[in-house]
Amino acid sequence: MLIFWGCGEHAPKGQPVVIDFSKLAAGQVPPGLFSSAVPMDRWVSPSSSKTYGHWPSDDGKSARPDTSLIGAHRVAGNYSPDMAFTLSKDFMAPLNATNAVQQNGATLVRWNAVPDATGYYAMVIGGKQAPKGQEMTDIVWWSSSATREFGGGLSDWLAPATVARLVAAKTVMAPQTTTCTVPAEVKAAAPDFMFGTLHAYGPEESFAYPPKPADPKAKWALEWTARIRHRSTTGFLVGVEGFGAAQPEAAQTPQCKPKKKGFGGLLGGAIGGALGVPGAGDGC
Repeated sequence: MLIFWGCGEHAPKGQPVVIDFSKLAAGQVPPGLFSSAVPMDRWVSPSSSKTYGHWPSDDGKSARPDTSLIGAHRVAGNYSPDMAFTLSKDFMAPLNATNAVQQNGATLVRWNAVPDATGYYAMVIGGKQAPKGQEMTDIVWWSSSATREFGGGLSDWLAPATVARLVAAKTVMAPQTTTCTVPAEVKAAAPDFMFGTLHAYGPEESFAYPPKPADPKAKWALEWTARIRHRSTTGFLVGVEGFGAAQPEAAQTPQCKPKKKGFGGLLGGAIGGALGVPGAGDGC
């Protein structure tokens, strides 16, 4: 695997970092390969929570294109407390990306400015085939981060405060950014295919019941919390101009407080075609 990072016409000196999977299998891990600079939430999942649930479900009752998140919401179930909260933030606007290979071999990626975006992050996965169409000889991974960050959390629903910190560290592109150039060396290393993903991170709304007492010494008998994070995502084929499938998303994580003997509920929701639910899964 060849790893590149950073926006620019050409990759800086010292790139790519080459990872030999045969050496990894032997326990020889290159220094700095993994990083914890980008936090990952504990995802609510069937394995972490016996009372897991999600929406849209498989019953066809999904969100319509004209659906709005603004307004009152209620979550109810036979294993969870009733949860009610009112949202002021709607689905984020669609994110549309175009790309064009330049004469010098670099690829210019452009996208529309998304209202409420707190930052942007792009990545590209590509490859080079062996002769006669056999298996890939090289896998190429490029990140828009200027700090060689490939943390799994970058594909998560990140909190605005986390994004602000990552923008300051140049790991995430600033919300005013609408272009990024993939270095020419990336395309040269992956001549057979390159697929890109672009994220626009968005706002967050949080709720708790009962509300936290103003007096820090007062007992807080918390019953449930709900956290709604937004993100707009699109994919694109490098070298195919105008290709992109916008997917505005929001992740909703209502969470109940576990009761004695493990009885209680934890309802994770994924709104707007989300792939998963970030949240503090405590297995209740």
